[in-house]
Amino acid sequence: MLKIVSNASKLQNYQNQFMEQLELARTDTIEHCRISWRPESIDAEVNWSSKVNLWWYSRLVPENKLQQSKQNRWWNVFGISHPKPYQELQINCEINIPTNGINRNVAGAFAEDENSRVFVIHRGNRWGGGKKGVTKALFWTNYSGHSEIAHDGERTTRVAVIAELGDNRLPSNVANFVHWVAEVKGSI
Repeated sequence: MLKIVSNASKLQNYQNQFMEQLELARTDTIEHCRISWRPESIDAEVNWSSKVNLWWYSRLVPENKLQQSKQNRWWNVFGISHPKPYQELQINCEINIPTNGINRNVAGAFAEDENSRVFVIHRGNRWGGGKKGVTKALFWTNYSGHSEIAHDGERTTRVAVIAELGDNRLPSNVANFVHWVAEVKGSI
């Protein structure tokens, strides 16, 4: 059974590995993109992979920057449209990771199995970006990818297993997940 990682140093290490593996698929970096979410936006340099049709951006967000979380986290945002400078980008999916402890309000996490393999996972909650009708129930009704039950602190939780750290298919597996999220959200 998977176990959600809560140790700060492991989380930092796994986040670094996650971004390094995505970086291997990067085919371009686009400056001056506008990433918007309610009610804010930022000017950002985003990574693009034409190999898997995915852009991504990551930063550490302290608790006073985004209202959704009461603790620091890595804000890992993804989209499927090819970014261009000075363009406003739509976030199709977030796989945010807490920097320490268990935080179920942050849907993304890393989980370890009994063989010390590490996976990028998503709990299926908080995936709609505030779009009406995009619920956890909708996620699990439509999700046909690999899922498992994981120890999530003192309880167990069903999680979508997105990708394994160290697997060279990680960029394409992340892209597949993001494209699926975009498709389901687009059908609402």
